[in-house]
Parts: sequence; C-alpha cells; structure tokens
Amino acid sequence: MQIHPQTLLGWKSVFSLAALGVALATDALAAPLTVEVRETAGVARFGYPVTGTFRWTQEKPAAFRLLLEGRPIEAQFSQVGAEDDGSQWDVDFNLDLAPFEQRAFQIEPLAKPPSELQTSSGLTLERDAGTIRLRRPGLDFETPESLFYLLRAVKSPKQNYFVADSARFFVRESQAEPVRIEPGLSERPKIEIIKSGPLCAALKSYSGLATGFGIQYQTTVRLDFPRSKSWVRVEWTVEEVRSKIEALGVEFQLRLAPAKGRPTLVDFGAPSGVYTALEPSQRTVFRASPPASDGKHPWEITRGPENRMLPYVVGLEGDARPVEGWVHVMDQDLCTAIAVDRFARETSDRIETAADGRVQIWREYPKRTDAESPKVKTLIFWLHFVPSPPHVGAVTSPQSMQSPPEVRVTASE
Repeated sequence: MQIHPQTLLGWKSVFSLAALGVALATDALAAPLTVEVRETAGVARFGYPVTGTFRWTQEKPAAFRLLLEGRPIEAQFSQVGAEDDGSQWDVDFNLDLAPFEQRAFQIEPLAKPPSELQTSSGLTLERDAGTIRLRRPGLDFETPESLFYLLRAVKSPKQNYFVADSARFFVRESQAEPVRIEPGLSERPKIEIIKSGPLCAALKSYSGLATGFGIQYQTTVRLDFPRSKSWVRVEWTVEEVRSKIEALGVEFQLRLAPAKGRPTLVDFGAPSGVYTALEPSQRTVFRASPPASDGKHPWEITRGPENRMLPYVVGLEGDARPVEGWVHVMDQDLCTAIAVDRFARETSDRIETAADGRVQIWREYPKRTDAESPKVKTLIFWLHFVPSPPHVGAVTSPQSMQSPPEVRVTASE
C-alpha cells in the first residue's frame, strides 16, 4: 500500500508545485516569513537537504510556498509537533551553496491550495505487513515497525548494503553490563510517521525500558531520509529520572563481500585522515576523548585480531585539534560512510569496525553527580550508502553531514 502525504497525514504534509510550472494562488493571508540559510563549515553543498522550523499561529492557510528572489521553488511543508498546539511546521528543500555562502528565502501562506502533485521522482513511503519501505531514486530503505531494529534492508538495483535485523541498541549503567533495549518486553513501541515525502521522510519510535535495577527510562529513535541524498540520519534519545546511564551503544552489520586479496578498507576522520585495511578476523577501534579530559593522548586507532589489538595511529599529547569522528567502511563495490555528531566534544566516543562489516558506536559520559549529569542523553549519527570508492560514489562528504548549514526562520521586515 503506497501512502500519499495527503491521505496519511491529512493536511500535515504539503508539497509546493511552483517549481514544476503549476500555477499557484498569489493572494497571501499574511506577511511572508524569511528563511536564512548560511554555510559555516567551509564545505560546498550540492543539492543539500535543508530543514527550517517555524511556528504559524495565525489563520491556517490552504498551503505554503517557498520563494527565492521572488520565484517559487520546490519545497515540502509538514505540520509537526501535533501533540502541542499544531502551530509548529517544518519546511524541507534542497539547495546548492558555496563555502560560507548565505541565501535568503521567503515562506508565503496561500489562500488557495496548489494543484495535486504527479511526479515519479519523489520519495514515497509504503507500509505493509510490518515493514515500512521508503523509495527514492536509486536506493530503497526498509525498516521494521520498531525502529529499535534500525533497518531491514538498504537496496540499490544490484546490491543490498545492510544485514537484516542486525541492529541493537544498548545502555550501560554504573558498574553494570550493557543492557539491550528490547522493545516489547516492557511496553510495545509506538511508531509515528512525521513526514512522508516527497522531499523528506521522517519516522519516530517510542518505547519504555526497565532495567535490572528497576529503573525506568523513556527512549526514542528517529530516522530522517532525504530524497536528494542516500543517507539516513539516526537520532537516539534516552530520558532518565535519575542519572544512572554511563554509556549508550549501537551495533549493526553492513553487508560486505571483500574479494580474495582485496581486504575490507577503512578510512578514519581524525584531526587528519587515516586509512587501513582489515584482513579476515581483524577489527579496528577508533576512540577519542575531549582534549582536556586527561591531558594525554586525545585519540587513538588500534587494529588487529580480537585478542591482540595493537596501536596503529595515536594522537599527539596535548593535541587540541578537533577529532572529526567518521569512518568509511568499504569493499570493492559498496561503501558506507558513518559520521557521529559532536564526536568526542563532551563525551568519550568510539567507532569499532570489523572486516565482516560489524560496526559498533559507543558514547561514554563523564562521571558526575546526579545534579550535574544530563537527564536526557542523545546519540546522533549518519549512515551514507554509496558505491565504492566514495571519492566517486558520494557527492557529499562526512564533514558535510556533520555540519549542516545554519537555518533561521524569522518574520520578514
């Protein structure tokens, strides 16, 4: 069953057709809003997905449209935060930006709805038999009804990047073994379709978690899928009453098939680039801490068999340069770029990869009192699926994923 934005969410998701040459009403209900987009990382952007959030408390319009220099462009408007007063909206669109470039757009409310969209190039969402499928040009994503199993498949016309049902989410409390979040043991997870295309889709799962200590947590996983990029952004949040969690962890397995004599290749984004090759049974661990945490080596990469890991590259003592926190994992055909948000900024983080495609991401929090420790703990990362090598297959770098342009929506003067 294919789900269209209008039938799934009622009025929650509206796509502007102006860029396709469809006539739209010009009688606005109120003054437009201004969307300012600024590139701050010094990285050129090509067809980059951008999201702006705004509140609309005036009379509910029939639709919105997005203007650039007075000309309508493609945009998706989604009503979000329905549990609140319904006034919060997201606008999603794609744009090109030169390093440090800034551009301004206008959101205009319309008194008349646009014509219905008929296009085959948009992102579509289907829900059937416990599986959600997101189809975008060149790549299809499949997720189970519970996002705590992350992904079931990531399929190009000839390849599948992901091992089904391999994902696990863990929390670790003080002086305890990691506890896997297993939805259904305490509370059946609820899934919400926040956005359903055609430029962006977003899903969220909610669940409760009871640990062996009898402590109850609320946890959510949100997945965002832009049409213009072959990545998924994963945002995992755990909310606790008492600050007992010391670490969050995620594991999953990529589908790799390294050929004989051509091992699994791994690139690392440390303060500078590092690369290595993994033979069967080998793994590598990339770990880093905030520079001021111990005054010693802020990061290191180890490599070897499970029982004989040896230092491969170690950061210099006192090196204050930021650690980027990304890896490429690839064979001769497939590459997955994994990037972690705010890697080793306030926490001790690590990314583990194995020759067979197994990956773990861990975030460890510094020991603090209950009053000092954050009650909400978050781990955000991206999985970007591209042909190998990424220098040819990927238009967007890991640094670009980690540093999206700044977006601000304000009332027009």
